[in-house]
Amino acid sequence: MLLLEGLPKLESIYWSPLPFPFLKRIVKIECPKMRKFPLNATSVSRVDELSIIMKSEEEFQLEWEDEDTKNRFSPLISLRDVNTLQSGSMLPSPVFSLPVS
Repeated sequence: MLLLEGLPKLESIYWSPLPFPFLKRIVKIECPKMRKFPLNATSVSRVDELSIIMKSEEEFQLEWEDEDTKNRFSPLISLRDVNTLQSGSMLPSPVFSLPVS
């Protein structure tokens, strides 16, 4: 799982698409400046097992690498209302995170 939470200054993870062969879930919460995931149409091998969870108002802010990437990943987005998406509510237990400096 790729968890991006409470990172108001985060604009990107990496400048180009990255391979994520085993990625199953992306959760983006309170990262308003991040608009592009480091994905392209071949980044995730098992796209049928992937889910992208984010606030509903952030969907229209997303930018995609290209049209193929958008077509492959945009149907996987699970939109949540800002009032119902709570920090940690979409996470399996236990979750371990590293401090960001």
